[in-house]
Amino acid sequence: MTNKEFIFSVKKSIQESLNISLEELSKKTKIKTQRLKAIIFQNDNIYINDLFSIARALNLRIEFDLGDDYTVCEDELLYWDFEKYNNLKNQFLLKAENSSNSSDKEYYLSRRNILLKNEKSFNMLRFLLCSRIEKQMRILELSSSEMATLLNVTDYYFIGLINGEENFPLSLLFKITSILNLDCIIKFEPVIKGEVRIEAISNN
Repeated sequence: MTNKEFIFSVKKSIQESLNISLEELSKKTKIKTQRLKAIIFQNDNIYINDLFSIARALNLRIEFDLGDDYTVCEDELLYWDFEKYNNLKNQFLLKAENSSNSSDKEYYLSRRNILLKNEKSFNMLRFLLCSRIEKQMRILELSSSEMATLLNVTDYYFIGLINGEENFPLSLLFKITSILNLDCIIKFEPVIKGEVRIEAISNN
């Protein structure tokens, strides 16, 4: 698969998943309608945060099939499943409002604030994805500096990318996975309805 074919497949998947107007999608994602049209239907490159924003707005979960036999654990699934994520935020708020103990109230609000901060930047999702890239680099004995050279980016930028700090284009993801002999298939899956238990992450 070429980079062009990869980007086209991602755009096609988004098009097939659209169940609301671009105007409504724009309101939910905070991405201008003109830019949404460009990244979904035209030739503009899609950035990783665009993908997460669109998936969240459409109530979809993104799966990155890299051919690395990776299994998402239950705690990690929370970050990929936006409905469970929203349910947990609401539960933390409700727990805080109904708590008579000030320390408990502070705890629940602090946990909710962590989720709110991550929700805006998607840094945890980027980190979870890039940790798989870093694992494959170790298998192939490729250093960050060597990868940066192959990608024609600075060492500083690549280290930031691996740490989940960079909002990078999907074309760069394709280039990285090609270098690492990984597949790169992005799937959009419907969210499975259900509650999420606070206890699942309360001790993390």
